[in-house]
Formats: sequence, structure tokens, C-alpha cells
Amino acid sequence: MGMNNRKTRRKPARQGTRKQRGGAPGAPAPRYLALDCEMVEGPHKRSIVAEVGIVDWDGNTVYHAYVQPQGPVVNYRTEISGIRPAMLTARRGAKSFATVQGEVADILDGNILVGHALSNDLRALRLAHPAANIRNTAQHNYFKTMASRGQLQPQKLATLYSRYVGNVAIQQGAHGALEDARAAMRVYRTRHSEWEEPVTHYGPTLEVRRFVAAAPAAAAAAEPK
Repeated sequence: MGMNNRKTRRKPARQGTRKQRGGAPGAPAPRYLALDCEMVEGPHKRSIVAEVGIVDWDGNTVYHAYVQPQGPVVNYRTEISGIRPAMLTARRGAKSFATVQGEVADILDGNILVGHALSNDLRALRLAHPAANIRNTAQHNYFKTMASRGQLQPQKLATLYSRYVGNVAIQQGAHGALEDARAAMRVYRTRHSEWEEPVTHYGPTLEVRRFVAAAPAAAAAAEPK
């Protein structure tokens, strides 16, 4: 379905005031929502979204769904994702990709999107989000370390969590989308004030739209999960 033909969707309720983002006082402000997706592997090492989790500022679950695979799966990555074949069937409650894509688009519409290596998740969901409303902890300089030749290098979420949230190991063995979404939100919150201080303007259009990802795979590979 083309973007011009997509049905108008009901926008989710928003929290706070626009004063938080530099707009007119008293107007609705966006929520901060953290997203994570767990993937299974398709042919030619293609990532296929299998689980989606979204949490709010406090880590409360906003959305959680298992996704029926789009195409054959050659590796469920159970030792990492905890996902088994039966979990991705309609009988067990897994939703179609189109249903999940639409529901996630509705929830994210107009809100601030937090996460780690978000380009991977958005590409898998075939969604785009306004750059001004993305808080990708894999890409902010606060969370990078100096590599060779003076270049800043993204770090894994588990490394950031241990360093900034507390000396607690995460992603030990199988872990799900909600766990990683909560971890990304907690990491982001440790630098929320510094991160938001230079953000003084949000574009007039906060629509989440569907697209076929055109970014090269190398860009996603540069963001370690």
C-alpha cells in the first residue's frame, strides 16, 4: 500500500507539555518511548523481526508482540533471543508483520524514540522516524569511546549499561525485546539533560511513515547491539 493511500490512524495520547520541547506553552508534548526488536535469521543472513517491545520513561510495557516471520527462518538464535519456532505462530498469538508494523507506527507517531542501534530495528520494521525525535544511544558521542586514529566508536548496550547505570551485567544468555528496551531507556536517562539541552527545535511534521529501507547495510553494522 502506498503512503498516500494509507488510512488515517488514531494518534496515541501524549503526555506533558510542549514547553518541554520549546514549543507553545500548554500544547501536548511527546512521550519518551524505548523500542527494541529481536531478530531471527533468514536466508543470506537476512534479519527478520520476530519480537517487538516498547516501554515508557519508567520502563512500563507499552507494547509487546511476537511476529510471524516473513519468509523462511534458518536460525531462530534461541540462545540469544529465547525465541522458539512455536512462539512465532498464529496459534500462540503471534501477529502478522503488517499488523505489528501498523500498531508500532501508531504508538511512535509524534513521540521521542529511544533505543540502541535503532537503525537495525527501524529497517526491520520498515519504518522511518524523524531524525530530530530519535535518541540512539549507539550514536551519541556521550556513549562512544575513542578508537584508533582518534575516531569515536559505538559501544554495545551491555557495555553502556554496566558503565552508566550500574555494575550489573545484562544480556547474559537469552534476553527479550522488553529487557533491551528498558536497558536502553535507563542508559539514555543517565544523560537525558545533556542530550536534550541542544535540542531546541522539532519539525512541524512528526509523522511516522512506512518506507522500504534504502540505507546501506554497513550503516547498521556500525551500531553494535
